[in-house]
Amino acid sequence: MHPGPRRPVRHAPALPKRLKILVNAGILQRERKGTWSCYRVADEYLAALEYLRRKDGPLRPSASRFLVPDEPKSLAS
Repeated sequence: MHPGPRRPVRHAPALPKRLKILVNAGILQRERKGTWSCYRVADEYLAALEYLRRKDGPLRPSASRFLVPDEPKSLAS
């Protein structure tokens, strides 16, 4: 009996690959310390994140955002 298709085996975790993408995009900065790498958000992106998190920023919770829509009316009524 054939066991079915084999799944690819990942030998390395996906996180380093994702971090490398963010470093190459300029979103993260990497500082190497021996065999370790330390990451931080680049200053220009950090300012944008701080703006988004402000109480008066564009992602502030608004009353209309949390309203639950009414139940849909049935066709019979």
